[in-house]
Amino acid sequence: MSSNSKSPIVALKTRPSFGVLLCLPLLLSLMTPMVASSLAQDEPSGLEPTDIWSEDYSNEIFPWAPESDRDRQFKEYHTYETTKALMLQLEQENPDIFEFHEGLLGGVNARGETVTADTYEGWYYGYSSPWMKVTGDVQDGEFNEFVGDNGNYADRHDVMIVGNHHAREWMSYTVVLMQLEVIAFSYNNIGYDNDGDGLVDEDPW
Repeated sequence: MSSNSKSPIVALKTRPSFGVLLCLPLLLSLMTPMVASSLAQDEPSGLEPTDIWSEDYSNEIFPWAPESDRDRQFKEYHTYETTKALMLQLEQENPDIFEFHEGLLGGVNARGETVTADTYEGWYYGYSSPWMKVTGDVQDGEFNEFVGDNGNYADRHDVMIVGNHHAREWMSYTVVLMQLEVIAFSYNNIGYDNDGDGLVDEDPW
């Protein structure tokens, strides 16, 4: 017995569930590394780092000190003693922009508290904190009686870069000292070929 009846076709009009929509960004993010890795597997260019950059730049040798000076090349963690010694050396080499200090003179601070030079010391060793004033014509300008530094100008804003503010933050020494080294090397020397590729200031940042 044959039947001419046809099976009904049901069209389901559904929307993606909330869970699918929620997981979609995650699924896409998981796919991104796979796509990126496949694109990265192009034919090698055949160039070595030293074919593009200088030998020193390729081996992370900074231009402000010889390769043998491991402290100034940042191949070692700094101690209090090496930090202070480097700051004093930078001041001696750059007296027009650096002024070294230890601790503060004290007096009445911005909160109305009367403090002394001993207030701003490490709690364990009792060292006065070494710090550097950095500005052009650092020996001129106004003198700050509380801080004890020269080189204060009304039209120049203050920026404070702090290292080792908390215990065991050894890397934070490096950040501050690296900043001082870069400032000292780059002052009046900003247009130089830092990576040895024959171009000057080619990086947009």
